[in-house]
Amino acid sequence: MCLKVGKTRSGLVLVEMTPAEWQRLRRTGDDAPPAAQIQRVVGADLGWRDYRTSLALLDFTGNRPALLDTFQARTTPGDDDAWFARLGSVASQVDTWLQTALADGVPTGFAFEAVYLENNPATTIALATLGGLLAGLARSRGCPVARVYPMQAKTALTGSAKAGKVAMQQAACRLFGREVDQHIADAAGIALHGEAMLRQRRAADGGGEVLGDV
Repeated sequence: MCLKVGKTRSGLVLVEMTPAEWQRLRRTGDDAPPAAQIQRVVGADLGWRDYRTSLALLDFTGNRPALLDTFQARTTPGDDDAWFARLGSVASQVDTWLQTALADGVPTGFAFEAVYLENNPATTIALATLGGLLAGLARSRGCPVARVYPMQAKTALTGSAKAGKVAMQQAACRLFGREVDQHIADAAGIALHGEAMLRQRRAADGGGEVLGDV
């Protein structure tokens, strides 16, 4: 089953995609927003139970990346049966923030965390679904999308694919000249590598999305 975000008077809800809609989504090269002249990138570090989904908006027009804004979505505690409601809540919060972040019309990309299959299949499915939802929201607002693996984000921010949480946080604080928490640091690393992916894609074929093996 493939899901998408639908809008109602009461907010965002999850609905099932039709086969035709899924095929259109797969054809990213045909109708994806171009990555031309990307100046900013939003990086999204996905969170579920123990920490919040965190976003970092980076600007790449200066001599070095600048951290313009951050956002962390609030989650409502609940049992496993409430995970659809929590997905909708996080997606709605992120969509509202994106509306403000993109309001000035500066060309902006969206990079989100690639999810590995871990010991907890339920959490993996929830995170993967959340990543797809947020990517879809960004895409609907005109952002080209890139999917970034943790090792790529670590290398982009610290130069080491084996960097730990503390090293990531310290590197982000040095780069941006301000204190950030570990999840915002992860989001910044995702944005850094996402910008490079989108720039390389534009140089290669004029734009499009970079979704890897989705």
